[in-house]
Amino acid sequence: MKIAIIWAWAAGMMCAATLVERGIPGSDIVLFEKNPKIGVKVAMTWGGRCNITTSITERKVLFPKYTRWADFLRHPFEEFGPRKVYQWFENNGLPLYTQDDLRVFPRSNKWDDVIELFESIFLKSKVQIKLGESVVSLKKISQWFELVSDRHSYEFDRVV
Repeated sequence: MKIAIIWAWAAGMMCAATLVERGIPGSDIVLFEKNPKIGVKVAMTWGGRCNITTSITERKVLFPKYTRWADFLRHPFEEFGPRKVYQWFENNGLPLYTQDDLRVFPRSNKWDDVIELFESIFLKSKVQIKLGESVVSLKKISQWFELVSDRHSYEFDRVV
């Protein structure tokens, strides 16, 4: 199965890493990023420290903080909420800490440690990364997708 992930920002990198962990046999994962390196948007968060998640785990407290997206986020938070995100990073070798305001950051306070973690996962699992390649169009054609970039045309079974 060929899977395309558009944009190597936080969600795209986490999606690719999760697919790698789930080990779908015979899958080819291709990550498209228009920038010259992955995680450019991650580098911009909180002065370069990378706010990874929150330590708020109670739904009654967490969901009101997402006024426009609470309904949409309900299921993803149940599947992969703040506690699981925290554990995932720690289990993958990135120590974290929680500030008094309950924001979670890498213990090193360096965003590039987050990017290095994902790069390591992608390198080991042979995720293809198309750097500096913008997606121009995407069409569903029968049972597959045609993805056109500013460089090539591709066919994928799934697109995220």
